[in-house]
Amino acid sequence: MPLRLSGTQLGHAATSVGRSPCLRVVFGEVDVVHAFGLKLQVPVLATLDIASLVLAAGAFVAMLRFHVGMIPVIFVSAALGAGWYLLV
Repeated sequence: MPLRLSGTQLGHAATSVGRSPCLRVVFGEVDVVHAFGLKLQVPVLATLDIASLVLAAGAFVAMLRFHVGMIPVIFVSAALGAGWYLLV
């Protein structure tokens, strides 16, 4: 059975193209550069969040190197992120 999207869902998909929440997890600001007919998102290196980078890298290593399941990684990441938020 093919996947069918309504007009509203297609509109949301179209407006989310060009936005990258993945970059905004680690960087506070992302500049949009228009070049060669493309919209490129370039992170501002000065806004790098070290805690988010370490947490994301730890989750990446836990899942791919040590084969830890997704649910435990999500729970541990959430607990560590909440703990860091409360400390800082």
